[in-house]
Amino acid sequence: MDMGNPQEVRDEFEAMMVDAELATPGQLPQHKKVGKFAANARRLRLGEITPQEFERIMRKDEEG
Repeated sequence: MDMGNPQEVRDEFEAMMVDAELATPGQLPQHKKVGKFAANARRLRLGEITPQEFERIMRKDEEG
C-alpha cells in the first residue's frame, strides 16, 4: 500500500475495519470520511498540500 495515495489508504482502512469486525459494510460511509480526513491530514502535515487545499478538500467532502 502506498501511504501517499489517499484512495489506497481508504481501501486498506475499510478492509481492516470489516476484517476486525469493527464495522459492517453498511457503516463504511462514515468510516470513509474518517479515513479520508486522516489521509489528507497526513498529506498536510508532510507539506504535500497547503492548509487551503486541505480546507477545500474537506469542505467538498462535507458538501457531498
